[in-house]
Amino acid sequence: MSSADHDYDPASNPSPTRPTDDAAEARRRNAEDTVRTPRSTAAASPNATGEDQPSDGVRYGLVLLLCLGVCAALPYAALGLPLTDDQRDVLERLQPYREGDALPLASLFEPARQATIAGAVGTAAAPTDDEVMGSAPLPDAAADAPDASVAAHAAELPFPASAYEGLTRRIEGDPAALTHFYESLRALTPGHPGPKARILVYGTSMNGADRLTRTLRHELGAYFGYGGKGFVPMARGWQSQRHKDVRWTHERWRTNVVNRGLILNGRYGLAGVLARNGATGGESEFGTVRDGPVNRRVNRFELYYQEQPEGGEVAYSVDEGPFQALSTDGPAVRDRVHAIEVPEGPHALRVRAAGGNLRLYGVVMESEQSGVVVDAASLVGAYTRVLLRFDEAHWAEQLRLRQPDLLVFWMGGNDAGVNADLDVPAFQATYVEALRRARAGRPEASCLVMSVLDKGMMVRGQVRSIPRVLQVVAAQRAAAAEAGCAFFDTHAATGGEGTMRRWRANRPVLVISDLGHLT
Repeated sequence: MSSADHDYDPASNPSPTRPTDDAAEARRRNAEDTVRTPRSTAAASPNATGEDQPSDGVRYGLVLLLCLGVCAALPYAALGLPLTDDQRDVLERLQPYREGDALPLASLFEPARQATIAGAVGTAAAPTDDEVMGSAPLPDAAADAPDASVAAHAAELPFPASAYEGLTRRIEGDPAALTHFYESLRALTPGHPGPKARILVYGTSMNGADRLTRTLRHELGAYFGYGGKGFVPMARGWQSQRHKDVRWTHERWRTNVVNRGLILNGRYGLAGVLARNGATGGESEFGTVRDGPVNRRVNRFELYYQEQPEGGEVAYSVDEGPFQALSTDGPAVRDRVHAIEVPEGPHALRVRAAGGNLRLYGVVMESEQSGVVVDAASLVGAYTRVLLRFDEAHWAEQLRLRQPDLLVFWMGGNDAGVNADLDVPAFQATYVEALRRARAGRPEASCLVMSVLDKGMMVRGQVRSIPRVLQVVAAQRAAAAEAGCAFFDTHAATGGEGTMRRWRANRPVLVISDLGHLT
C-alpha cells in the first residue's frame, strides 16, 4: 500500500528518531549552550558574594575618564607655578574651558531653533537687525510716563529739543559729572575739519558684537558729525567678538585677554586684548568701509604698541604700498603710539610682524572731520573684578594716550547672572576701585555707569527675574555716586523686573535662551 493511502499521525505513531521526553530535550539544549558560550555564561553568573562584577569595558571606561579628568585639570593647576608668559600662553591654550567660553557640551542641550531657521531659509541672507525689529511690535520698555523735566534741560544740553520727546528717565547723579562731555560736544563743528568728542565704552558680551556702540556712533554722529571708527584691537580676543564700521581682518596672532590674567605685568592695552607674534608671525588689516556714514574716509591711523628691551620689528603698509619698518626695541617697557598720516579718503592699513618679540594693542582710525568717535572695549564673559587685572599705571597711561571725553562702564551682567553667592558689598567696592583707576588716567573725562538689565531664570517652566539683580543695580548706583560718576538705570528704563519674561514671549523674541543676552 502506498504512503498516499494513509495520513501520518505523530501522536499515535511517533518517529523512532524524534525525542518525546521534555526533560531529555531540555538537557540536550543546555549542553549545546554550554559548549557554544562558556565565557558569556560564566561572565553573567554572580560571584561568590552574590554581587555582579563590572565588565572589563566598564572598568576601562572609568579609568579612561579618570585619566581625562587629570589631563584636563593639569593646565589649571600648573598656572600656580612660576612660569614665563609664553609658558602660560601654552597652558591657556590647553585648557578645555576658560572664563567667558561656552560651557563644554552645552550646545548639545540648546534648542535646535537656529538649525530649524537655517533649514527653513536655506541659503537666503540673514535679516538685518532693523528688519527683525520692524517685523512685529515691541513690548513697552517701561510703564513710566514721559518725564517733562528731561525736556526742560534741552536748553542746557547740546541736543535739539526733538531728541527729548517721549523720554521717560533721566540720567542720575551730580550734573557736573557729564559737564566735560557736553562741552566737548558743543565744541564740534559738523561737516568741517575739527575736534573730536571721544566715548570709550567698557562692557561685556552684551556689546561683544559692537552693536550698542555702533548705535551710539551712528545716532550721535547724525547730530554732531562722524569723527571715525575709533579703536580696534590688533586681533580678536574672543570667538564672538566683532567690530562694525570697519573692514577688519587678522590672522596668526597669539592673543591674551585681561579676563584670564595670564600676562604677569598686566599690560593688555586699551581694550584688554594683547596680540603677540608666534613662530608663524601675524598680520592684520584695518580698512574704511564703502557703505554707511561712519569710517568711509580717514586721514589718520594710530598704532598702539609696547616698547620693550629686545623688542621686535613691526611693518606696516598703506593701500598696498611698500612696507615700512617700526622697531619696538627700547631701554624699558613702556606704551607707545605711532601716528600714520594719510590724505583724507578711503584707505587700508596692513600691519605685519617682521621679526622678534612683539606686543601690539590695536589701531585707531579717525577722520579729519569734526565729530563723535565711539570706542568699543568689550570684555566678553568678564566679571567686574577683571578690570583690576589691568596694571594700574598701564591702564591709566592707555587712557591718557587715547584721551576719551566720556568713560562709560556697562559691566556687572556676569556678576549678577552667574554668581549665586555674590558678595554685594565686595562687588560695590570693586566697582568703585575700577572707576577710580580708570579716572586716574583721564581725570577731566566725564564718567557714566550704566546698570545691568533684568536677568531671568526658569522656575517650574516660568521665566522669573533673578532677585539679586536689584541688589547689583543698587550697588552700581552707589558706586557711581562714590566715584563721582553719573548713573543711568538701564534696568528700570528697559522695563525692570519681568522684562526677560516679556521679551522672551515677544515676537520677535528679544532675548536668547539664557534669558540674559539680547537677540
